Amino acid sequence: MWLIALMMLQAAPSMPPRWLNEDVVIAPENTPVDALRRGGHGVVSMLARVSADGRFAGCAVTETSGSKELDAASCALLEHKARFEAATDATGRHIDGAFLTGVSYTTARGQPSAVIDLALPVERTPPGYIKATRTAVEFDESGHVIRCVVRRPSGSMAADAAICRHIVAQVTIKPPLSASSEPAQAYRTIVATLAVSGAVEE
Repeated sequence: MWLIALMMLQAAPSMPPRWLNEDVVIAPENTPVDALRRGGHGVVSMLARVSADGRFAGCAVTETSGSKELDAASCALLEHKARFEAATDATGRHIDGAFLTGVSYTTARGQPSAVIDLALPVERTPPGYIKATRTAVEFDESGHVIRCVVRRPSGSMAADAAICRHIVAQVTIKPPLSASSEPAQAYRTIVATLAVSGAVEE
């Protein structure tokens, strides 16, 4: 059951596996065009399992796009094209692991995306802030945030922490659809930018 694997992932005192070539795999040439032509679209969230030697070990869809063809194609991309770095335990030893990820297929503006851009107005940026914070966010079956993890820091630890607190408290998505009898769980990448506002004109 993927839910058991997910609970073990959340409890494990280790570094999860890393997807090394995500930008290459999630590319236009790998899009399942035929499924899109048949009307498929949406976000697919997946729990990917990776063995201790960095090999693909399985994939479970935790949020369905509504198209079985797109769901299957997403897991097939991970199996046949993705490259991984294995998880490690607290001693640095490679171990079996798993991670959540998501991919979106859109054919028109306004359709759900696996990447969300978020602009947060501030009076001034904190010291050290140089770029947007890229976060990995997990949502439960009601569309509320379970966890926010910073994947690409902004340069300011204070800003990154505040951004994740805001995401947990304020961000929701449309309740994801389950592909099985298990409760749905969704994954989104949220790119948050601090936007200076309220400047006083002289």
